[in-house]
Amino acid sequence: MIVIAIGQGLLSITAYLDAYYQVEPRTAEYGNLIPLRQFDTKNREFRVAAAQVDINYKQGNFAALVSPWIGDNSDVLERTNPKHNDVLDHFAQAYVTVERLDVGKFYSWCGYESPESRLSDCYSRGLLYTLAEPVWHFGLRYAWNLNPGWNGSFYLVPAWNQSESPTESVGAAAQIHRKFGSATDVTIGYMRSEEGDSSPNAFGGYGGIGFPKPGSSRVGMFDLIATHVASKSLRLVFNADYGMASEGANSGVWLGAAAYAIYTTADKWQIVGRAESFADRSGNRVGVPASLFEVTLTVSHNSDGIIKRLEIRHDRANHGLFAGEDHQTTVSLSLGVTWQALR
Repeated sequence: MIVIAIGQGLLSITAYLDAYYQVEPRTAEYGNLIPLRQFDTKNREFRVAAAQVDINYKQGNFAALVSPWIGDNSDVLERTNPKHNDVLDHFAQAYVTVERLDVGKFYSWCGYESPESRLSDCYSRGLLYTLAEPVWHFGLRYAWNLNPGWNGSFYLVPAWNQSESPTESVGAAAQIHRKFGSATDVTIGYMRSEEGDSSPNAFGGYGGIGFPKPGSSRVGMFDLIATHVASKSLRLVFNADYGMASEGANSGVWLGAAAYAIYTTADKWQIVGRAESFADRSGNRVGVPASLFEVTLTVSHNSDGIIKRLEIRHDRANHGLFAGEDHQTTVSLSLGVTWQALR
């Protein structure tokens, strides 16, 4: 990380590279694509998921973050954005902060996992992240604190994964965080917005949410995240989502839950187990009504800004959603490098 003093402020620059190689053994059926994944979608190919630079400036109560990026992750999100060739697609985040107010593009408040693999415990993003939740928003975010035990944030944003609303409406979201003692944190959030579009995005879905049918619907989204530090080495996490669309062709409900156990050793090894269940009752998220389940085991080592991961994941569904089969198993090797050559 480079830190430069500019007047009364500080400019910091960090570079990050994320790459992976993944195998699903049934090559003949799969070709080079892994279905129902958010970012790690390629089979038997070495891929650069993201090459990202974070440029952060801070002076007093003013701050700005700009994160240009390239790679598979940015390509995926660009294709889900109904506004093709949006300049925002070239930035993971880009916003300014005045006091507690953020204005611009930022990662979604919803869910436990992150668009950046270095901020997630498993390399592959789970079913909830991929199917149940938004990835990013453009708009206003305001953070507040009542006392040391209570804080939260409020959002005004157009919709999921896009910078403009298809109906010219404004969505709103709120999130409340409560700390219980020194070991347990609970965060609850809700978002209400108009989602969908009359024209498909590059993936064939409608709106940044990716509905299977044209038209808009009113969407409500609940999110719960609970974390508990069981010991110096063990951390437990629970994440649950409930989404409901009404007043349109894409009316329906989706819901899911994920549980994580993260064990970290003194020599910077980490073992993560994740189990998830997801139900798409009306086919709004996967195209047909379906129930899915996945388990993931991730072993990683993090030292000097370099994260090395080996991950095994098994998915099951009650339909042939995986190249005609009701299950799939993947094995991946990944490498994440954060450049911190100069401090």
